[in-house]
Amino acid sequence: MENFNLTGAVYDCEATDELVAGIQGAAEDYSLDINSPGGDVFSGLTIVNAIQNNEHKATANVHVMAASIAAIIALACDEVVVDENSVVMLHNCWTVADGNKEELQNAVEAMKRIDAIQRNILSAHCRDIDKVSAAMDAGDFWMTADEAAEYFDNVVVKKVERPEGSLAAVGSLYDLVIKSRANAEENKDDEPEEGGDDEPAELDEGQPKNPEQDDNEDGEKKPDPDSGEDDKKPQAYVVPPALAALFASVDKELEA
Repeated sequence: MENFNLTGAVYDCEATDELVAGIQGAAEDYSLDINSPGGDVFSGLTIVNAIQNNEHKATANVHVMAASIAAIIALACDEVVVDENSVVMLHNCWTVADGNKEELQNAVEAMKRIDAIQRNILSAHCRDIDKVSAAMDAGDFWMTADEAAEYFDNVVVKKVERPEGSLAAVGSLYDLVIKSRANAEENKDDEPEEGGDDEPAELDEGQPKNPEQDDNEDGEKKPDPDSGEDDKKPQAYVVPPALAALFASVDKELEA
């Protein structure tokens, strides 16, 4: 299935032209991923026109937001899959106008006709177009995924579930622990062996004795309990039982 994207504002640009051309040329069922606050109504209606004139099934996937003309584009598709934590917003078109009273009145009449076109598009799958129209006349009509599914028969709510037991995540943890083990073993191998070349030479009889050295028979220095020397020694990584069970499950997955 071919996939297209509509991300960000909708306006007259090369990206919109490419999207329209892609939809027009789709030779099989396709999907359209949408995350958009809307934008230019005529650019949006050009996309809607391409969707309606292609004979193949169009599936809109709404991620986060489909608002204004982007919502019209989504709801013009044969199926609209809305993430459960996403929103759909409809409203009447709006503009900025100047001029004399005739010109302003012409702008109002044009907006009425654009609103009628939007309602005509929505009515194809709307269960109660009069109620939706009244909500749009009142202002921005925000809908959750569940509410959109109540008003439109082509909307499906997609429940968002985090994947459990991701092998990739477990594999990364597995590698991290294995590296920790290897580093610990390497550091352990680097420790000087007793009696080796790194062993400090015995003091000459004429050399002054270290005042911190203990006067025991072996002449060995007692470790300072506050020096933290024991803490500096590399410790091998000990895998807890729960993590060991996790590693076992990974090995079983890798062998499968």
